Amino acid sequence: MYRVPSVLAAMLTVLLTWRLGLKMFDPRAAWLAAALLAVCPMVVWDAHQARADQLLLAMTTATMMCLWCVWHESKGATTRRRFWAARGAAVAAQADLPPSTTRVAKADAGGGSRLASAPTSRLGWVLAFWFFLALGIMTKGPITPLIAGLTVVALCMVSRDWSLVRRLKPWWGLVIVAAIVGPWVYLVGQAVGWEKYLGIVYDETIGRSAGAKEGHWGPPGYHIVLLGVLFWPGSLLTAAAIGRAWRRGLKRNTENAASTENTEVGVGGGRGERVGRIFSLRRSVASSLRRLLTSRPGRSAELFCLAWMLPSWIVFELIGTKLPHYTMPLYPAVALMSARALFGARAMFMPALSEKRRAMFRSLVKQTSVHCPRCRYSLDGMSDPRCPECGLVMSTHDDGTLAAGIQHDKSQRPGSGIWRMIGIGLGVVAPIVLFLWSASTEDSFPIAWRPELLIPALFAIVASAAFLHLAVEALRKGAVLRCTSLAVTMSVTSIIVMMQFMLPKADQIWVSRDLVRDLKAANWNYGSQTAGFGYVEDSLVFLTRGAFKRMSSAPLAGEWFRAGGGKFLVVEERSLITLGSATYHIGDLASWQTVQSTRGLNYANGSQVRLYIWIMK
Repeated sequence: MYRVPSVLAAMLTVLLTWRLGLKMFDPRAAWLAAALLAVCPMVVWDAHQARADQLLLAMTTATMMCLWCVWHESKGATTRRRFWAARGAAVAAQADLPPSTTRVAKADAGGGSRLASAPTSRLGWVLAFWFFLALGIMTKGPITPLIAGLTVVALCMVSRDWSLVRRLKPWWGLVIVAAIVGPWVYLVGQAVGWEKYLGIVYDETIGRSAGAKEGHWGPPGYHIVLLGVLFWPGSLLTAAAIGRAWRRGLKRNTENAASTENTEVGVGGGRGERVGRIFSLRRSVASSLRRLLTSRPGRSAELFCLAWMLPSWIVFELIGTKLPHYTMPLYPAVALMSARALFGARAMFMPALSEKRRAMFRSLVKQTSVHCPRCRYSLDGMSDPRCPECGLVMSTHDDGTLAAGIQHDKSQRPGSGIWRMIGIGLGVVAPIVLFLWSASTEDSFPIAWRPELLIPALFAIVASAAFLHLAVEALRKGAVLRCTSLAVTMSVTSIIVMMQFMLPKADQIWVSRDLVRDLKAANWNYGSQTAGFGYVEDSLVFLTRGAFKRMSSAPLAGEWFRAGGGKFLVVEERSLITLGSATYHIGDLASWQTVQSTRGLNYANGSQVRLYIWIMK
């Protein structure tokens, strides 16, 4: 039951993403974005844990939806105001009226003088924005304000208009946040002490940003590398989706662009292909930076998703402490951009044919008489690589011969190949590894015959392999939307089988459950306070109904026992040396009795553990 809040928060996030997609795009993109978010491994795995990250994801998504409504509504009002101002100026010019009567002429044109006033946002969205922002602070500190604040700054910088800050009514927001967060901060500070509380806040914010906390370090690019796995199958076109959103969300200022056309660096044919690629990359980077500096706002939805994702993603890549779920509040923006890009995939570099393949196809149909491989329709003189009779998309092999379906260039193949290998790993290899690991123990080898694990594993492997094969075939033919739909179906099948039938029977992963069972066998009850040293796993607190106390060091454990805290101690095997060298903290080891031990996988950090239960005699 203690995992139910995470599941409900994940469901709320999916619904909010769907609703935001309806406001930004159309129902097709909204449904697909919600589906991609619901089946991605990061959200699925985290939703099955009793942690605050899913609630943070839901509160951040709700905050960003309110921010979108405030910004888009004010942006639309500004557009209408400018339209009616131009309309009024045109009417005044035609009637030969003086400029001072432009407002009257605009009102006579049907716009109404109220549209000339500054745009205002509905108060409800503003209040909801600050309400969900405060709940995000209550959930996990500064993450939600960080994402929302960077988004506001990015939108204002691109639009060169800082009126969004005023429309958000920050003074009202401070009152709302203080009213919600203030009492909790006061009570916690009174309970644990203000010095200790401020130290914890500093350590969890500045400390995690400046250095690797608890050994969780990663180089810049850590989250980008993991995105392909943690957002599968939506990661098929994520890179292309970000590029598409960049081109459509940031329109190039033609006046500024014209002045910089002569600064482009050309590449002569004699410099070599490698040098040409280097200069091409330099031109691409320079073009992106120039677009950012000289651009003006384009499509609102794409611009908002970029402002939501990119600034915060850069911050998460630069901080010292890195964990896979840190970027999860940005996944709704990634899902929305990826879903929208799937409906325009034919116009993008993948899986559409490259210009090289198109040129090879046109040259082939001009030189020889070829026919459609499916319906034998004559392709003589055609320039479009799609059969007009049956609709088959065609391409050419590397040797120039006709091919049914799309054949990618070498530069295009790695992306689809990596996506395919990730799908094989998640849908086929993962059930095999889970079965082998669950059916094997250190005391039973070879693998024990467990049909309750073998049958679901075989079903997951066969079903995932079949769906993935169909998805790859659809991708080869250019049907990207069908490919993604099949991959989503494969993910749903694999999730149901593994989460519902295999993981509950994998005894080695439920170390905390086995530990509570062994404690009960040692005459422990829910009223008996227990200390833990060297073992950290969130569900143990819920399974013991709050009777489990984490001890970070032997002195703290000794102080707790001397104060009469309890008689039970849970020690992880690797902490025995530390505990043995500090026996003066908990008393003579002879006064303790080891009654039971259990082993398994601590899924919180992925390490194998062996736990010992000590009872004070």
